Amino acid sequence: MNGGLNVKEKLFKWGCCVDDLCCLCNRETKRADHMFLSCEYSCRVRTEIERWTGRVLPTVNGLINGNRKLVQWKVLTAIQNAVYYNIWMQRNNDRVNEMILRPELVAQQTKDAVMRRIKFNAGQISDQHGLDWMRNIGV
Repeated sequence: MNGGLNVKEKLFKWGCCVDDLCCLCNRETKRADHMFLSCEYSCRVRTEIERWTGRVLPTVNGLINGNRKLVQWKVLTAIQNAVYYNIWMQRNNDRVNEMILRPELVAQQTKDAVMRRIKFNAGQISDQHGLDWMRNIGV
């Protein structure tokens, strides 16, 4: 949010690294908006998640303006947060271990984490429509 993820871009400008390309796709300058929204790698992760949920993941504005009382909004918010977190973790995994998991594996990790969280909180849900939707996605 505050431009803290563009370290490689800054280092490149200062002449401290060879390139400023995104470590996930090696195609575009690494910026936070690219990494989370337009990077081919991130798009593949989101596509897998959207295939699983049967829904297009909401934009940030969609989350902000959504009906926070609906179970689907809560679940999609949790999914979106998990997607961003796992993409960020792959960026860190590249920096620390010089290894990046395939987007399909990251999507599966995201799905598993979200399903664990939903199952943990499922007893608190009274919205039948929301419960039906969650059953449809395999929870």
